[in-house]
Amino acid sequence: MAHKKLTDEEFLAEIEQVRTSVSDYTLGNSSLEDVRNQATYEYAGLAKGHLTPQGVSTIVDSSTTEVVDGYTAILSELLFDNNKIANFTPLSEEPKEVSLTKKAEDLTNYEIFTVNEGWVKLNTWTKAGLLWKNSIIRWDWCEDFRYEFKEYDEVTEEKLDELLGDDNVEIVGDLVAEPSSVEVSPGEFEQIIVYKDVKLKCKYDESGVRFNVVPHENFSIDRNAKSLDDFSYIGIDEDDVTKSDLRVRFPDVFTKDFDKWDELDGDSSKTFWTERSIRKEVVGESYNSELNKHISNLDENMSFNVTECWVFADRDGDGISEMRRVVYSGSMIILDEYAEEVQLASLCPIEIPYEFYGLSMPDVTRSSTLTSTAILRGFVENVYLTNFSPRMADPNVVDFSALQNMKPKSIIPTVGNPAGAVQMLQPENIAPGTVPLLETMQVQKEQATGLSKAAQGLNDDLYVSGNSESKVARVQSAAQTRIQHVARRFVQTGIKRFVKGVYKTIKKNASGNRGYIDRGGVYRTLDVKDLPDTINFNVTANLGENSNQNLRIKYEAVAAVLQRLAEGGRQVVIKETADARLASMAIAALDLDPLDFIEDYNDPSFGERAQKAREETESVQKKQLEIEELKASYDVLAKEANARLLATQADNAMQDNAKQLAIAMDTHYQNWAELALKADKEGTARPEKPKIEELIQAAYTLISQYGPSNLSGIQGRLNELASKQAGSGNDTERSMPQQQGPQEGPQGY
Repeated sequence: MAHKKLTDEEFLAEIEQVRTSVSDYTLGNSSLEDVRNQATYEYAGLAKGHLTPQGVSTIVDSSTTEVVDGYTAILSELLFDNNKIANFTPLSEEPKEVSLTKKAEDLTNYEIFTVNEGWVKLNTWTKAGLLWKNSIIRWDWCEDFRYEFKEYDEVTEEKLDELLGDDNVEIVGDLVAEPSSVEVSPGEFEQIIVYKDVKLKCKYDESGVRFNVVPHENFSIDRNAKSLDDFSYIGIDEDDVTKSDLRVRFPDVFTKDFDKWDELDGDSSKTFWTERSIRKEVVGESYNSELNKHISNLDENMSFNVTECWVFADRDGDGISEMRRVVYSGSMIILDEYAEEVQLASLCPIEIPYEFYGLSMPDVTRSSTLTSTAILRGFVENVYLTNFSPRMADPNVVDFSALQNMKPKSIIPTVGNPAGAVQMLQPENIAPGTVPLLETMQVQKEQATGLSKAAQGLNDDLYVSGNSESKVARVQSAAQTRIQHVARRFVQTGIKRFVKGVYKTIKKNASGNRGYIDRGGVYRTLDVKDLPDTINFNVTANLGENSNQNLRIKYEAVAAVLQRLAEGGRQVVIKETADARLASMAIAALDLDPLDFIEDYNDPSFGERAQKAREETESVQKKQLEIEELKASYDVLAKEANARLLATQADNAMQDNAKQLAIAMDTHYQNWAELALKADKEGTARPEKPKIEELIQAAYTLISQYGPSNLSGIQGRLNELASKQAGSGNDTERSMPQQQGPQEGPQGY
């Protein structure tokens, strides 16, 4: 079957057909609307709707208010208080890539928090999600210009041409030219043209991303939708869009000559938002659907009903449905374009799997709120009845009006004897289980929401004697697990989608240099074309394994490992870029720009400088090593020379000792020979010839017994010397007669 293109009438009819599948609350009669209205009453503590009192007490339990405000405060501190919700992760660890990613992060945070007053809007978005199941935020690129008028009493033609050289400057009104003379040199004048009372209009481009929280009654999505990426229809209905708003949003359509305003839907009386009415009621105002922006009679303030929606349709007739973004009012399609994504993000505190709408914090505290409200009202009414007990009276005896309006010292007229005519009705006592039940409901509320006293630091029992600091920290950490889960859910769903959408919108629509304030508070400019095309989108929340605090701990541990490897001489296992990469990652974890502190170690010029510096360092280290080796060799030579000196001294000492021993032995034998000759002459017996080795042994024995105590070091040397002397003594004895050959003695000397 051939496909055909849809006309505008057919397309609008198709959109209206799809709208029938949206949640019923947009029609004002669904349970979803009722539940949200209940949450509003519970949060405001207003005794209306399902909280309408049955007795005299209108007190409402504050459980819903405590939980919603408690979560809002904690999530605000975790996510928004530092004005740095965007936390981009580069796809590489190169310092230049990290630096550009940090600049993109700073620019996105500046657009969110400074340009758009992001803290206020994001807190509203968060609180609306906590209070009314889901909350929606929308963003888009807005062409916005600021005009400034400058007036000059007079301006020269040359100066005026210079001012008009800027395309954003134009003349307002007519120019009045007058001739004038200017003295160019002493006594010499030149005629010039001067313009009087000149008025100029200067145009300043302040275009950028604009975002706002969508009131939940204006948002609709089909019942089968599971998310903002899985849907059939998503719509935003506005009933107070003025002509001026339309001209700003769609300047190409609503030009000065546009005259088809009657085609737009200007009937504001057909829409009445119950939820908006209740919000007005709780703050003390009244709501009238006919009194919106068009309370003024000025033409530019006339308002219309405008619908912006995302649907899937085959407008080009190719048989394939594409996602379309359509803005229409009445029978006129204002905008119809192909959409890559839905520029909306949703926050849901408690997820219901496979459903778009989840649960709000009032939903999980509703049973506690209703039960506690009933108990508190019982307390109040019991006290009231005790103080103002009802009375039974005989109308024939007592004046009822006097009993109802009793005053001190008042006189009540009676007819007859008043005794027994008036009887007090005593209220029943409070059941003994009422107070324990109230305490039980408080515990149930804390368990249901996770917002316990311990999580808020309000549990005094934690700080009694016996509870250590670590125990208190563990209890508070366990109590905050539920809160951290809600924060993580917000971060990984709506907030991440929102941050990603803002950055992509800037990247797609902005051009040229764009100003921003960096994380150090310095105003800088950045060329949009330098922004990274692909980055990882994260959100700043100090939660989980990859929080800044945990990352810093990891990097410190890595630095300690590298230091131990270096100290142990294992530099060979450490990469050359390890220190630089670790420094870059650590600085980035501190939420700073690495290039503000270190060089880009992947830059080719830096590589050349680093190689040169490394070669110089290696050369110096090589020279130092050579000096150390030379010094060591000199130490060895010095020790060898010292050893040789000691050996020489020992040899000299041994030679001196040998000489002295030889002289002593020669003297000994001479003395013995003289004694032997004398005995021969006298005819007496020769004395026994002493043995020199026995004398040496006797001397050694005396030295060993009576000498110094450290002889163990020289004992071996003495033994060696004794053995040598023993051998040399025999040789000496055999050589002695030959030395005395010419002499003759009694035995043939």
